[in-house]
Amino acid sequence: MTQGIFDFQYEVETRSGGMTGLAGLPPYREFGYVMGLGAAISNRLKIRGGDQGWSDEQVVMALILLNLAGGDCVSDLKGLSDDELIWWYRKRCGKSEEAHSVMKEDLAGGKLPSCLFGANAAWWHIMILALNLNSAMKRLVLGKNRVSKRLKAIRFALINLPGRVLDHARSLIVGLTGGHPSNGILFEMRRRIFKLCESRLVSSHLDATAKGALT
Repeated sequence: MTQGIFDFQYEVETRSGGMTGLAGLPPYREFGYVMGLGAAISNRLKIRGGDQGWSDEQVVMALILLNLAGGDCVSDLKGLSDDELIWWYRKRCGKSEEAHSVMKEDLAGGKLPSCLFGANAAWWHIMILALNLNSAMKRLVLGKNRVSKRLKAIRFALINLPGRVLDHARSLIVGLTGGHPSNGILFEMRRRIFKLCESRLVSSHLDATAKGALT
């Protein structure tokens, strides 16, 4: 059956799940872990009581990833959860108008979720965390050629990529489209994040050794 004017067809796979439109998002979660963001959230927030439901770290990280993925309201978390998947400088920014534009247009700072001041303040702080995570990722992982790139461009090239999530031999695999120009970039991102993790572990070991020698 003809689907449209042009000569192409859409086909729906018989598999019921496993596809993601955000195959480039996991390295950001990985980078946040290496930077100690998850641990900082857990140490500073003590909201959840008991062991039921999401942890404080899971809630905040989900909202940070929502910002990076392009979501701009709390209800967009449903799409993120259904998908098979550093503090900002307290000083005047040299390009304040450009920074404000990124916060409101690229991230979720332009759409506050509530009429309650506290909820909106928390939403804004989470957006700032996402802004910082992306800024650090560009400088420490993606390299100087992408430092000036807007998040919208980063999403288009690296985050919003199709992939199939597979659970194989006790390993989680994200299958990428063969020949995609961003595949090599994703592999290199993970290698650089791993090197950052190694360097942080070595630094922590040296710090602990130095303190032990002093005491």
